[in-house]
Amino acid sequence: MALTHFNRGSWQSADFHRASNTSVAIMACGGPSLNKVDCSLLHGPKKVIFGLNNVYPRVYPDVWAGMDDPHCYDRDIFFEPFIKILRAGYEQRTYNGVKLFKAHNVYYANMKKGKGVYNIFTDLTQHGGFVWHQNSFATMLNIILWMGHREIYIAGSDFSNSEGDYWDSSVSLTGAHQDWNSKLYDQLSVYLYKFSLLCEPLGIKLYSMSPDSSINTYLTYVSIEDLNKKLYSEMPDRTAKFHALELDAPKQ
Repeated sequence: MALTHFNRGSWQSADFHRASNTSVAIMACGGPSLNKVDCSLLHGPKKVIFGLNNVYPRVYPDVWAGMDDPHCYDRDIFFEPFIKILRAGYEQRTYNGVKLFKAHNVYYANMKKGKGVYNIFTDLTQHGGFVWHQNSFATMLNIILWMGHREIYIAGSDFSNSEGDYWDSSVSLTGAHQDWNSKLYDQLSVYLYKFSLLCEPLGIKLYSMSPDSSINTYLTYVSIEDLNKKLYSEMPDRTAKFHALELDAPKQ
């Protein structure tokens, strides 16, 4: 089972898998470029917001995922109503005395180690677990694909700490932590580039929504404003609202 949750005294599978999803996915990451995005425009019709790690509370997601210890994240996130995905094995963890498996809408992802980027595209229908490449970024991409999204926009992904560590300038890392993050960013940049090369032949559209990010050298940049214009232009025309009796009246 890919996702499990605790319901009515037992563990049950949660099947959010879809063969295709007509809504676009916006994957919001916590890099400093997120401050250059008007996050109030992220929500709206035809979009699903996926929040990664410490992007909350800057972004209020529809689906959130974090694969690290729960104490790495904002306390309030475990008491929010949106879907939250943690790594399987953390179901017995507590956050200041609160057992997380009892929290609302918390799901646990079964993980499996993969050898390369291609593993992220395999087993999307009969899913036995999500890829674990030692980072939450790849796992979130896997979750998005598993939920059927075939048009993905990545916001707040800098793969650099030259302009800060996170969107929240009040959070600063030690030199050792910055060095560790920098090595991870280099790996993720190569990973995302290889991922992007595999997307097009599979009919998956991948874009950047991260202003001034290095990922814009290999991904087309689209602003949230331009995306919204496109999506709203595809919406049906608005019509007047009717009282139910006007529409449900029996025909003579």
